[in-house]
Amino acid sequence: MAVLVMLVPDRYDQLVLEPGVERLMAIFIGMAVLMPVLLIGHMLRGRRADDATAPAGGESGGV
Repeated sequence: MAVLVMLVPDRYDQLVLEPGVERLMAIFIGMAVLMPVLLIGHMLRGRRADDATAPAGGESGGV
């Protein structure tokens, strides 16, 4: 999809490559900024899910 966004020109009577390259670079920079946030969110969610499913130490009848 990023390549398709890059290929759409601003104006058809004056085709210039620079705006498309700027758009493509902005998409990649946005993805690079968003990726660590998503990874940290998944790691934190995984820890909370493990804590919720872990058996309690004082539970009676522990097998």
